[in-house]
Amino acid sequence: MKQFFFLMTLLVGGTSIFSQSEKKYISKITLLPGPLNRVFSVGQEMVLTDRLTLNTTVKTMPPTKFKFPNTIKYGDGTYDPFSNAKLFGIGNTTELRIYGKEKQSFKGFYWGPYLNFMYYKLEAGPFAATFHDENKVAYNADVVQFVKVSTGGGGLQIGVQGLIKDVVAIDWTILGIGFNMLSVTGGIEATNTSGNFNFNNYSEDIKAATLNAEKFLPLTKTVEPTKVELGLKAPIPHFKTSINIGIAYGKRRKLPTTN
Repeated sequence: MKQFFFLMTLLVGGTSIFSQSEKKYISKITLLPGPLNRVFSVGQEMVLTDRLTLNTTVKTMPPTKFKFPNTIKYGDGTYDPFSNAKLFGIGNTTELRIYGKEKQSFKGFYWGPYLNFMYYKLEAGPFAATFHDENKVAYNADVVQFVKVSTGGGGLQIGVQGLIKDVVAIDWTILGIGFNMLSVTGGIEATNTSGNFNFNNYSEDIKAATLNAEKFLPLTKTVEPTKVELGLKAPIPHFKTSINIGIAYGKRRKLPTTN
């Protein structure tokens, strides 16, 4: 790890150290860790002053199929609630970067605040289910289970960036530390319903379908005629790091200076 840190610092910090950049923009893609967890990111950094830049990154996870090797007993049979489930994600990170006085914007070490947001949705394929009201009357529907996870917050980060011949950018966000608000929502949604289908009338079956989770966890519960949601919110620490490569372009005009 020490060797990697030294190599990246030497590579990024040592590129084009003897001149200031004349470029206005850098368009980037994330090499790590993005593709490893199937999240693909593109970013844009633009000059604000001689030492300040604004960097924003859009992240997306295309709908990806997942299989989970587990089944749940329901009624007289069993089913796989997340058979051929699809996971989708989208998010954004926006940073204000402050560079050193000597190399100025786009080059050398930087630090500054960042804001981030990420949203994921995991949705199962539909399955046939039967629910009963208090009079034991049966109502049928196709049910989809889903889980939604979103995080949003901010923090401070440090990093280093270099330019090769004032064109190719190598950007390493060494470490960002902050806090996020985590929001997790899970539930079931019904389609192709029979009769006067209404989840509000099936309290016992709803408890079984949601594993009566609100009894054990501080969850909020929302029941609509065709949807049941359980939610949880909590603050969590946030850490970030990334390696990006990009192309610098555009001629910058005379910029205001930052002390």
